Amino acid sequence: MDDDFLDNDVKYIPPDVIIEDGEIEDVTPAGNPMQKLESNSIKQQVDNLLMRLFNEITPSNGQEKQRDQEMEVDEGEDTESSKLINSTEVHEVNRLDNMIHEVVIPSGTSIPSLRMTNAVPAFRIEFDLDPFQQSAIQIVENDQSLLVAAHTSAGKTVIAQYAIAEAQRNSKYVIYTSPIKALSNQKYRELEEKFDGKNVGLMTGDVTLNPRASILVMTTEILRSMLYKKSDFFSQVAWVIFDEIHYMNNEERGVVWEESIILLPSHIRQLFLSATIPNAKQFAGWICSLKKAPVHIISTERRPIPLCHYVLPVGSEGMFEIVSQHGFFREDKHAEAMREMERGLEKERREKRKTIKDSTILSLVRTLAERDLLSAVAFSFSRAECEHYATAIKDLDMNTDEEKSKVRGMIEIAIDRLTDEDRKLSQIQNLIPLLERGTAVHHSGLLPVVKETIELLFSMGLVKMLFATETFAMGLNVPARAVVFTSARKFDGKRNRWLTASEYAQMAGRAGRRNSSFIGVSILMLDEQIKGSELRKIVKGALDPLTSRFRLSYNMLLNLLDRGEISPEELMDMTLRRYQNTTEVPELTKTIALKEVFLSRMPVPGQMNIERYMELENAISRIGATTKKMYMTLPYLMHFFNTGRLLKIKLGELDFGWGVLIRFERKTDPEAPDQWIYILEVMINVDAASARDFNSTGVLKPAGREGKSTWEVVPMTVNCIDEIAIARFFVPEDLKRTELKEKLGRLIHGFVHDRMAGSPSLLDPIKDMQVKNPALEDALRKMRFFEQDLAKHPLAGMKKGGRDEREQAEEMIKAYEEKSNAEQELKQLKLDLRKKKMDIRTGTELFRRKCNHLISQLCNTSQPRQFKRGFQEVLLKLGYIGEDHKLKKKGKIAACISTSDELLLTELIVSGELEKVSSNAELAALLSCFVCDESSGGRVSRELTEHHKLIQKYAGKLARIVNKTGQELVEGEYVDSFKPSLMEATKQWVKGVGFAALLKKTELYEGSIIRSLRRLEELLKEVSAAAGVAENEELQNRFDDIRTEIRRDIVFAASLYL
Repeated sequence: MDDDFLDNDVKYIPPDVIIEDGEIEDVTPAGNPMQKLESNSIKQQVDNLLMRLFNEITPSNGQEKQRDQEMEVDEGEDTESSKLINSTEVHEVNRLDNMIHEVVIPSGTSIPSLRMTNAVPAFRIEFDLDPFQQSAIQIVENDQSLLVAAHTSAGKTVIAQYAIAEAQRNSKYVIYTSPIKALSNQKYRELEEKFDGKNVGLMTGDVTLNPRASILVMTTEILRSMLYKKSDFFSQVAWVIFDEIHYMNNEERGVVWEESIILLPSHIRQLFLSATIPNAKQFAGWICSLKKAPVHIISTERRPIPLCHYVLPVGSEGMFEIVSQHGFFREDKHAEAMREMERGLEKERREKRKTIKDSTILSLVRTLAERDLLSAVAFSFSRAECEHYATAIKDLDMNTDEEKSKVRGMIEIAIDRLTDEDRKLSQIQNLIPLLERGTAVHHSGLLPVVKETIELLFSMGLVKMLFATETFAMGLNVPARAVVFTSARKFDGKRNRWLTASEYAQMAGRAGRRNSSFIGVSILMLDEQIKGSELRKIVKGALDPLTSRFRLSYNMLLNLLDRGEISPEELMDMTLRRYQNTTEVPELTKTIALKEVFLSRMPVPGQMNIERYMELENAISRIGATTKKMYMTLPYLMHFFNTGRLLKIKLGELDFGWGVLIRFERKTDPEAPDQWIYILEVMINVDAASARDFNSTGVLKPAGREGKSTWEVVPMTVNCIDEIAIARFFVPEDLKRTELKEKLGRLIHGFVHDRMAGSPSLLDPIKDMQVKNPALEDALRKMRFFEQDLAKHPLAGMKKGGRDEREQAEEMIKAYEEKSNAEQELKQLKLDLRKKKMDIRTGTELFRRKCNHLISQLCNTSQPRQFKRGFQEVLLKLGYIGEDHKLKKKGKIAACISTSDELLLTELIVSGELEKVSSNAELAALLSCFVCDESSGGRVSRELTEHHKLIQKYAGKLARIVNKTGQELVEGEYVDSFKPSLMEATKQWVKGVGFAALLKKTELYEGSIIRSLRRLEELLKEVSAAAGVAENEELQNRFDDIRTEIRRDIVFAASLYL
């Protein structure tokens, strides 16, 4: 050790700021704080310390007991639960090669017999049917509901077509619902070709064609709206087909499926089409309990077209088959792939990461072409990435001259319906060269006509490589031979997480279509290390079950009260959530019993001794983390920021270990000139590869045990300091030379690990930093006592002993942790069971209370006594329902609106504020705030800003009223949800400006603008009806005029499918 580099002198400088005494009440137990503690009192001692430090109250045992008692449910009172559990029975009907046929029937009824199929089929099928298709068609002919949960590309469509043909044969109507408008348009075209075009209609909100047809294709939202209107039309409907029913799991729109299923008349048979779902029997049981009729389940066990799963590490020239032919995850291939990725990245370290990924994609597309695996879809999880990767392969020409000619012909047909000006739009012109070469992108920012052109070209095999976002996987009939994932992660609006098994399966399922492929290929690109367990979850993990997304809304409540046939409480009793909670109770009870038996057979030798050791470790960790927050702050630290100071650096979960301070400076914050920014430059040991890539990735990784490392001077903020040591090192003036940094680094490592055994002496918060706080002093004294007690523990001695002793200690701790984790799992299971029982027992009552909360906002007369307090402002300002809960005029106005915020729009309609808006263009701009959910940096004129402020004013007022009823509505978030991004563009569009000029008024994608303007047209239809109910003819006429003015040119160009 070169002692010239080491300076152990600590010179105390009085801190500028001292935490004042008396801020925290002294709750130290009487007696000697250093007295010996019993094992079971350690947690309470730590809780007391943390109470003192944070002034938080920990629930007493009495409070916890009371809370547990509130959660307890008398088993004898679960009558409703047992009724629902016993209301249905599941029976297996048949099991053949790749087909399982089960049926759920009401309890006490017999399994329905299925007669032989008709001699003359309702629909002529040109190919041999698989067993699952034959069984499903027989069920349809016997007029019984069914769920077909079959793998993607298995051939579910033919079953839907047969149900339609059967209804036609019986002179009945059929409704075909789909989750998205694009799929509805495509399905309309498909059915129009299969059946007489005069018999097929379409209703999507954007388009209504032949609404009196006997075969109606529509979105689920349209179906729900029709059901609330109590139309006689449904008496003639034989079947409703729910395509892609697994979309019911969608957080925002899933409730629409649930409402529609509940409200459908019982005489209507239902056909549910889905990819494989793990709880098919539970879902079918719910339908059976609702409709009191049998529900069949037809499921497949495997894909008709095998799917091969590969991973492709960036920078690698080869792929790795990660799932064997027998369906087993290949750990060996995962390890090879990770090693290959590191080698590939090391080889191209000097290139930016994007360049490495681009070259990998370019090489992959060439490989796919060589192996005859085009056409292919590459899923990326942002619009910008789709466009970037398409540009990266723009020089690849994958189409022949003949194919190029066909592409040009298709483009001409598509844009022929556009104006000359719209044909010149940059998005169209820029994509034509790519399309001719066989490359395309598909995302929500594209013009609808462009998206549909690409879909049609892809289905014709003229787009060889398509870069698409996730929505492309939503059922569009577009066969691909291979599917590529450009990343294993996606941003879900909250965090950047790994793909789920269901997401992967939905997208990978696009690979290998029936009658067009022998196999399907899925290739998952990896650009970062991933654990084998995480990768296994993605490619082989359990799929998401169908779960209830039911939630109450104002529109739902108003329509239920207006409809009068079913109460909100009855609706709650019919929800999938109620059914799931009830039916899961027995299974959960059984799991708990098995877990208890398992725990009883898990003895841990010396458990009490190990438990004490773990409690001491936990106590030290908790106190250390808490006390550190009190003194590891700038006012105390800055006086010790001397050059050469030994600091421990942590950034989140990344532990960079010990480094030395090179420089500390204070700068003026450019964004807030009256504030300071404090920057430290610290020399730390980092992974050499991450240091080389830092300029392009912005990511540094700590030095690992394996691989090269280097010492680098890194700027950082004060909150990166985890610990501060007494020791200081002499720092040479010129540290730019690598050899000096490495020499200093070796000295730091030698001092920390050899001389100080990994634990350098730290500055003492009390003696050195002069922190004056009795609570902190007491906590630190107790922590030192725990440390002394831990050091004396036999297990600590074993951990410092020979190899055998260390291994024995690790085995004992591992066994204890396994049992402890199992005990925690059991505790959570019991809590889940209590919650489900509570939900079953009180669900209707809680729902009734929530309804009363809403009614209290909607009603201006007498209220339920328990909710009357605090609602005076609501009672004075809102009057939607009368004393008898019948809709008053405002309630009927709000019931017309479902596209956006019904209450806020109603308040604006009845306030007279909308009539004051001078022009139709500005009125349309105001309403655009209700349909635009994207932000942009475009400017908004003073006049339109005033209109936006009007919306915010009423939104804030409404939020405050809602919050007074006890409901949770964050006023700031609610007010900010009405975005002005499209106001200028909407105003110009209504005034007749062309679409190209419109793009200059906003930074939004072309497709986003069109989608918002189409939603605005839907909203205008609703507010026009609402104004009619309000008997405001002038406002109604203005809304109708605006609808006419915006329905033009490319925004409302007809779909290519129609």
